[in-house]
Amino acid sequence: MCGRSLNKCKSKCYSTWYKILVSVCICFFSLNDTKRNAAALTEKEILEKIYDQTGGKHWINKKGWKQIDNYCNWYGVSCVYEQESGDEMGDDNLRFDDDNATLIGANDDDSGEQISSGNFTNSTADDDNLTDDVNDPSTKTFGTVAGIKLDGNNLTGTMPEEVFQLYSLTTFNVKNNRELTVPLQSVGNAFLLQQLTLSNTNTTDLRGLEYANNLTKLQLTNNNITGTIPSSIFHLTKLEQIYLAFNRLTGTIPADGLYNLTKLTDLYLYNNFLNGTIPEEIGTKNTRLRYLTLGGNSITGTLPSSLNELKYLRSISVRNLREDMDLGGAGLSGPLLDFHKSKFLVEIHLNHNNLTGTIPSTLLKNTKTDGRWISINLTSNALNGSIPVNLTRFSNLTIDLTDNLFLYATISLPLTVTSDV
Repeated sequence: MCGRSLNKCKSKCYSTWYKILVSVCICFFSLNDTKRNAAALTEKEILEKIYDQTGGKHWINKKGWKQIDNYCNWYGVSCVYEQESGDEMGDDNLRFDDDNATLIGANDDDSGEQISSGNFTNSTADDDNLTDDVNDPSTKTFGTVAGIKLDGNNLTGTMPEEVFQLYSLTTFNVKNNRELTVPLQSVGNAFLLQQLTLSNTNTTDLRGLEYANNLTKLQLTNNNITGTIPSSIFHLTKLEQIYLAFNRLTGTIPADGLYNLTKLTDLYLYNNFLNGTIPEEIGTKNTRLRYLTLGGNSITGTLPSSLNELKYLRSISVRNLREDMDLGGAGLSGPLLDFHKSKFLVEIHLNHNNLTGTIPSTLLKNTKTDGRWISINLTSNALNGSIPVNLTRFSNLTIDLTDNLFLYATISLPLTVTSDV
């Protein structure tokens, strides 16, 4: 009898404590939810915070910002609306107010991007008609922010991390704002983000980037990023385009990292301080590659034979010469490949290396002859022999063979040839 009473008492006691614990947990999480909801900013408030924290008063174009109610009409902001919710969002579906925005400097083919010189010129924004246009359907209802495009607009300071709380954000472009830093610790919150363009900014810390799981395009050209190629990039298995030219990256190109990027089409690593060989995996795992730009580094070894398998390749640049005209080192050695499976290859820039042997008679044998200019630069190697007759089928081709071991040219070519013979 006493035992049953004691057990009953214990059971009642445990039940009471359990109820108290559940109540405490509910209160705790409810309080946190209340705090989170209270702290959450509306999309308009996030945009206003961007304006305030990045020197909005000194932007080149600030049309509409904090002046009209509908933020979808603010310069550089694009929105999607309810009727578009079923569509796949991308650049073609985004509407930007792009007046007076563009600042473009010299185009560098090896970087894959256009980089502003950094000398901003004032542009007068159109301040007329800053009220909502009643004839514009986008002013009748607020959409959700899908794109921000404020490149070359004199943004300064630090971008607020709340920008990545814009849940429909797919495109974020603030390149050519040299004094702007964009923290990436919260970038994973923008789970729809596909294109992140931060080139020529002060963004060097890439912690958190690995959580941008849907990213397809990453632009970080000319950002003074140091150390090895960030491992966070190789976690982004949907990446198609990587722009990391004109940084201060060191170390090798990691084969195991490239192994994960099977959708990669564009790889720009030009003018860093990388060394080592070109991984064989580039030709076997990155079979969609179109642009492979590794020049201006200290790449050595031979051209992997797997590069011949890249049938979509359009441009390959592994020139052993930096922008300051210094040699990167010993350079590539061994034979020149013929790239016989490529149908679209129009640029081969392998100058200032130590390639040996002859130019393959099958060079570009399957490349289409559709009138496009083809540029081959093999300056300053140790090639010999003659120019293949196969190349005469191209009506627009420039080939530079200066400073090699050619003794004679056996054919007359209907193209531009520069050589020592």
